[in-house]
Amino acid sequence: MEFGPNFWMYNLNNVTDEKEFYEKLNVLLGNLTNLAALGDSRRKFATGNATTENSQEKMYALVQCTPDLTQPQCSDCLNQAIKLIPTCCSKRQGGRVVSPSCHFRYEKDTFYELVATTPPPSPAPLSVLSPPPQATADAVPPRASTAAKIAKTSAIVQTTIANVLPILLLLWSLQHNKPVKLQEMLSVHVRKSGNSYADLLENKISAIPSDLIAMVNL
Repeated sequence: MEFGPNFWMYNLNNVTDEKEFYEKLNVLLGNLTNLAALGDSRRKFATGNATTENSQEKMYALVQCTPDLTQPQCSDCLNQAIKLIPTCCSKRQGGRVVSPSCHFRYEKDTFYELVATTPPPSPAPLSVLSPPPQATADAVPPRASTAAKIAKTSAIVQTTIANVLPILLLLWSLQHNKPVKLQEMLSVHVRKSGNSYADLLENKISAIPSDLIAMVNL
């Protein structure tokens, strides 16, 4: 710790009640000295304010030590500086003493940023990701779902074929000027082939079956 060389400065304005002012100031600087000495290796400083009871004079103060000082060294350095107040700053509304290892300052008006003494905010807690939902016993496997879709589509196709085929035969017969009884034609063909209406197209018949053509030519 190095207390010298040191210097001081003071405010040109005087206080209203010197005794009351410096009694309150000594208490304030003593409390701030204890707070600053408790600082860690990154910073050792403290700020605060007080108001006299009778004259209602406001005072703001700041004390600081270099971070390399231990707690006893910081307290000792600041106490030596504060003892110089009657010499440097008697009756003054403000003053400061600066040494290589510590310094303090007080003023009737604020001279520091109030946010500087606010501790840094605590880091936000890490959010815990929810585990993915587990598959239940009732869940349908992808393959089973696909098979169900295929079966449903096949049933729709068969129904559509059964409904459309008579219309196609009617158009064909009208084009050849051979109107026929479609129900009779289809019934005969189904009895002969043993197929259903849908089988006519599912068997990929490239043309109208010959037995149907024969009936049309009758």
